[in-house]
Amino acid sequence: MTGSLIQYFKKTPVLDTDVGSFEYAADLGQGGNANVLKFKRGDHEFAIKFIPHGEESKLLRFRDEFFSAAQIPTHDNIVRTFHFDTRTIDGTMYSLIVMKAYESTLGKIGSIKGKDTETQGKDAWCLFSHLCKGLSHLHRHHIIHRDIKPQNIFYDAKSDAFVIGDFGISHFSPLAFPKVAHT
Repeated sequence: MTGSLIQYFKKTPVLDTDVGSFEYAADLGQGGNANVLKFKRGDHEFAIKFIPHGEESKLLRFRDEFFSAAQIPTHDNIVRTFHFDTRTIDGTMYSLIVMKAYESTLGKIGSIKGKDTETQGKDAWCLFSHLCKGLSHLHRHHIIHRDIKPQNIFYDAKSDAFVIGDFGISHFSPLAFPKVAHT
């Protein structure tokens, strides 16, 4: 699936959505259910997460991921999402989420080994502090992430912040969020 999306956007580099056109820039990777590609619009970069229509339970969770997370206030340590859309690309129907593009993930940054002890401590404390702030924000809004791992922690170089992303298997309180999928 990733290969065909990348091949398509290399040949046809423009993605038209309800909020405008985006120009393909690069492949960012693939998760368990979706592919993420980098696009540009003007001077801004966006990560766009694609999931093909087919398996209904995955598609419902994907929709819930966007619409439930979009209902809580923004936070410096929670991924910024902007738009949900559905498009047919090269004959396949996809749902997509437009979000802020981040410079890297904790999984790609790697460990803090090789730095002096003082720098290691500062880096570890910064990461721990940002994760606690992000998780606290989610929990205050009745969301349990359930998939904290290096690939789901993004680094925002502009604000020097770690950001929690990928709410695909999160638990959203049914009392706070109307949902159609069960996780």
